[in-house]
Amino acid sequence: MPKPIKESDISTFRDYLNEVSGLYFENSKFSLLKKVISGRIEETGSAGFSEYYHRLTRSRQSKDELAVLGGILTVGETYFFRNRDHWNAFEECVMPWVITQCRAEGRHRIRIWSAGCATGEEPYTIAIAVSRCLPDRSRWAVEILGSDINPMAVAAARRGVYRENSFRGVPAFIRREYFEPVKEGGFRPRSYIRDMVSFQELNLLDARDMDRVCDVDVVFCRNVLIYFDAQSIETVMGHLHNALRPGGYLFLGHSENTTIRSPRFATISVCDTFVSRALPGENDGKRSLRIPAELEWVNEKEESVPQELEEKGRELKPRVSGTSGKNTDVDSLPAYIPVPKESAVSGVSEEHFPDVNKLREKAVEYLISDESSQSLKLFRQVLEREPEDVVSLLGTAILLAGSGSGDAALHCCGNILAIDPMTAEAYCVMALVHESRGDYRQALTVLEKAIYLDSSFSMAHFRLAGIYERLNRDSDRRRALRNTLNSLDEDDETRIRVYSGGFDRSAVSRVCKQHLTKAAKGFEGVVG
Repeated sequence: MPKPIKESDISTFRDYLNEVSGLYFENSKFSLLKKVISGRIEETGSAGFSEYYHRLTRSRQSKDELAVLGGILTVGETYFFRNRDHWNAFEECVMPWVITQCRAEGRHRIRIWSAGCATGEEPYTIAIAVSRCLPDRSRWAVEILGSDINPMAVAAARRGVYRENSFRGVPAFIRREYFEPVKEGGFRPRSYIRDMVSFQELNLLDARDMDRVCDVDVVFCRNVLIYFDAQSIETVMGHLHNALRPGGYLFLGHSENTTIRSPRFATISVCDTFVSRALPGENDGKRSLRIPAELEWVNEKEESVPQELEEKGRELKPRVSGTSGKNTDVDSLPAYIPVPKESAVSGVSEEHFPDVNKLREKAVEYLISDESSQSLKLFRQVLEREPEDVVSLLGTAILLAGSGSGDAALHCCGNILAIDPMTAEAYCVMALVHESRGDYRQALTVLEKAIYLDSSFSMAHFRLAGIYERLNRDSDRRRALRNTLNSLDEDDETRIRVYSGGFDRSAVSRVCKQHLTKAAKGFEGVVG
């Protein structure tokens, strides 16, 4: 019988994973890691932790074992069709624009990059969405690259077998039409979906890696930049811009859209969300249009654009609300996946959640998952019954701020403070609006009010660290990061996820520690 696993063994295992993959688990996750280690010791026939650790770190099976661990430890980090507003915008607006550009240039090759693809759900979602947009898929070369710095995640993505957690909120017909069951359990995308996608280990901060990707029409880089400091964000945005064709499109995460600004991109408001478009750059005429063979892009075919596609391109008129941030009313937006109302992804009605508390809880779940339209609908239903419900008003204010309606968000926060002047969260939302406008000193003022009212509000400390960085107050920034770490254990997990844009306690802790470590080593440590 293997010897019992000690806490020091778990710590050693955790630290090694962090070193080779970037994954980091707090001490609170030790029970999970112990369960994983015990399972792998048994499955590999190892005599105990020492033998298994040798297998993991110094044997010929090391790479394979890391891949197995990646499938175990990273599953559930993402899921298919996450943030349906983005997929609505992608199919209704961005794809028709890309098709029109292809026609104008006389090409029929579409290249899309999922940067930070985790276990592969996003690039396969892209493939499904593209297949729905092209009337004659066989006449097009569609090349979708999924990349991640984490080799375990890439290995799991290449394997491409997904369990129930990856399909949460997805109608059954999507699984039936685009996936097939596998003998060992789970589902994998059908072959014509898999054929569009390839995966690579790439580091977004490595210029040599980034030079390998170019001539891309659309980039998805969602909820990735939270792990980078401001200088690194600027570097990555430059790499993404260089990878895109002139005028190409970039999808960032919901929370990233409100805080990340780059002179290389223009932000446009479409389909109740935001998309960034690459502005002309100095190197546009110098960039190679060749995709290196090692990325396994499909070669362009010498065929003409199908007549059916030209007709479809003329018929599809993207619905855009302009650059002002004013969006079409949510209730008028069509569902992205056209299914009967009772089974639609966004079809959550009062009869299914008649209790106000359940409506509110579901709205918060949608908010955390970046499902903006669904979240706003449910918050509205709660406010119709309870107009002074502070949680729903706060959720509405966050969504308004995230959609670019800053004045409306500030007005909503004013109403909240009129109801309860001690609501620290309202000041945090106000700070988000001021920060998005570049008014860092006003953001600083309201964040200090939030912390005065609730010193355990971890994300207020975290955002304060970002503001101090903008104002070049390094010692204050480091203090704010330490305060974030100190308050995380006291803070509510749901509140952390709501005000961090969906990241949990361990992810925020990891980011803070990374920045503090950089500062301690003398690097330019910054919070984005």
